[in-house]
Amino acid sequence: MGFWTPPTEDVYKVNVDGSFVPEINHGSTCGVIRNFKGEVIAGFARPLPHCSSVEYAEAMALLHGIDFAFDIGIQDLVVEGDCLHLISEISSSHEDFSVVGHIVDEIKMGSVRFNSWACHHVRRSANGVAHELACFALAAPSDLFWMEFLPSRFQAALDRDSLTLGGRQCWWTS
Repeated sequence: MGFWTPPTEDVYKVNVDGSFVPEINHGSTCGVIRNFKGEVIAGFARPLPHCSSVEYAEAMALLHGIDFAFDIGIQDLVVEGDCLHLISEISSSHEDFSVVGHIVDEIKMGSVRFNSWACHHVRRSANGVAHELACFALAAPSDLFWMEFLPSRFQAALDRDSLTLGGRQCWWTS
């Protein structure tokens, strides 16, 4: 899928992303939760000091995303991320023995808290807001959380996504 699509009514979608700068072993996680109208319900951006890999940042982004969604009372959740390997591991019934296997296990255990849960891979072009948040979070001095809005610096990315609502589709490349 090359564009953001809203969840069905009464379901919320969290798009997550992680980023990593290997030269300084620093990463970040982020997510944006939206409803079926594409309205922002909440968002977060968290720096990850002493991050060891992009896989770790991506896994922590997904874990932080489902924990945050649960903490604010969401019961029906769709999670989207652009790390295909991680999404495949979460969807698998096999045990993950990779370096992030313990985080994958935590994600799987955390998913049972929801009435309904789904996890999907999307291209970065369908994950644009989360990608921009992840880059922003690299420089954040501490964990940041927003309810019912994101800072105005992310409005252009949100606007690109809103072009997909109402049956219109907007395609762009990353």
